[in-house]
Amino acid sequence: MELPLRRLEIDREPSRRHSLQSARFGRSESAGRSSQLGDPGGDTGRRVPKKSSSYLKADRFTPAETNTFKEPSTSTIAGESKLTVGGKLRGFTAGAGAAAFSLRGRGRILESSGRTLIMGILNVTPDSFSDGGDFLDPIAALERARRMAGDGADIIDIGGESSRPGAEPVSTDEELRRVVPVVEVLAKEGLFVSVDTVKSAVAREALIAGAWMINDISALTADPLMAGVVSEYESAVTLMHKRGLPGSMQGNVEYENLTGEVIDYLAGRIEFAVASGIGRASIAIDPGLGFGKSAEGNFELISRLEVFKSLGLPVLVGPSRKSFIGHTLGDAGAGTDDRLYGTLAAVTASILNGASIVRVHDVKESAEAALVADRLKIY
Repeated sequence: MELPLRRLEIDREPSRRHSLQSARFGRSESAGRSSQLGDPGGDTGRRVPKKSSSYLKADRFTPAETNTFKEPSTSTIAGESKLTVGGKLRGFTAGAGAAAFSLRGRGRILESSGRTLIMGILNVTPDSFSDGGDFLDPIAALERARRMAGDGADIIDIGGESSRPGAEPVSTDEELRRVVPVVEVLAKEGLFVSVDTVKSAVAREALIAGAWMINDISALTADPLMAGVVSEYESAVTLMHKRGLPGSMQGNVEYENLTGEVIDYLAGRIEFAVASGIGRASIAIDPGLGFGKSAEGNFELISRLEVFKSLGLPVLVGPSRKSFIGHTLGDAGAGTDDRLYGTLAAVTASILNGASIVRVHDVKESAEAALVADRLKIY
């Protein structure tokens, strides 16, 4: 399966490294050489080489992985560059900065306009790991959603069943009772509403009530009817990687190649979704931080988010208040409410490494962090 992979950075051969460094800082080794450096306007403050080799610098990879990016692994087929990654041939296209993208659902298109989108978390559950019990009352839930929208949330993600490690499942009727009344009101107010569920019956009723997206942490595997419901209602959908069920998923967090396994899994789920009648323009992907991953694994995934753009779809990431942040902070992050600054660091790193959408509890603070991170990506 050939997928588009973005060129991370182009560098010259090591023997010409000094010249490149001089060019990057707007200097030339002599006045005679400066005309060979591509800066036709002469006022950009940065000079770049006129020509570059096909050596791809991928400093987020291990030495073994990096070897797959060197020139012997690249070729041109029918005018399109190809790159071998992990033994698989994938296409790549050049790109940089915060690229604009859009998501289509229910006849509406959410445009990014070249910035990171914010998904605000609204759990109408008694046992979610961070805000469980805070918004069980529909009136409190509606007030919270409106406040998040005012603070900068582009999408409101409503969850009626906790997916925290160790969580117990709830019945379909109970999940519907919690979710649908809130969806109905928010959808009428014109908000982009996502529903976090793995049940097709809940998804169907939520979509009838006006939901725009289904956020399925099982990537359409938990319920064989889910893909059909998403396709029927032409909703947007998020496909997430996880290992095991919430009750046991943290019992097995060892991988031979975490990033590679997650990418391959998501590639397969995308293929399944498209074959089920779901348009690619309606799909976002999520590597699933905290879902069957160790603390170290979560940091690895954040650091390699750029690679997930090889799948050619918006990348959603949800680090908000999660235990890997608490473990890193130690006593200072013992409570979920104590993890704001750690979350903002993870949000910023995620955006700089390629996240398209961040899913967060603290919308105002995260929206401000995203604004600065997006500005940094311009340079």
